[in-house]
Amino acid sequence: MSNTFQMPIRHQVIGQLYGPGMPASGKEGLHEWNLDKPKSQVGLAMLHCWNLGEPDAPYPIKPGEHIPGKAGDWVPTAHEIVKTRLKPVLEAARKAGIAIFHVAQSGYAKRYPQYLKLLEDPELKEPAQTKVEGCERPRSVKEQ
Repeated sequence: MSNTFQMPIRHQVIGQLYGPGMPASGKEGLHEWNLDKPKSQVGLAMLHCWNLGEPDAPYPIKPGEHIPGKAGDWVPTAHEIVKTRLKPVLEAARKAGIAIFHVAQSGYAKRYPQYLKLLEDPELKEPAQTKVEGCERPRSVKEQ
């Protein structure tokens, strides 16, 4: 197994995205190039994709079940995307030895022992909040 990760990259650049006076963001148009990095420098980040639609997930779906209502209609579609698009990507990353990072809200993540182990790490604890003299709370534009 190779120690490098190679993948074709295709992205669109839109010049002056932030308006007049901002520096150019590069040559506009479609750009294509090949990513070639050591696997130790590559990771796959998945944001809130934890078992969506599975029986033990936050929005479980039984086979053939229709979930009525505006809030629930997206779940079967999202579940299908997870199964047919994201699952193969995860399997390929695991097979290639690429690090995978699941990002989820702590209320859901705490169901997994890996997350609970991270909570024990003192280097990952939030620093104590200290009050700085002379600081005021931020104000909105309307308050100024």
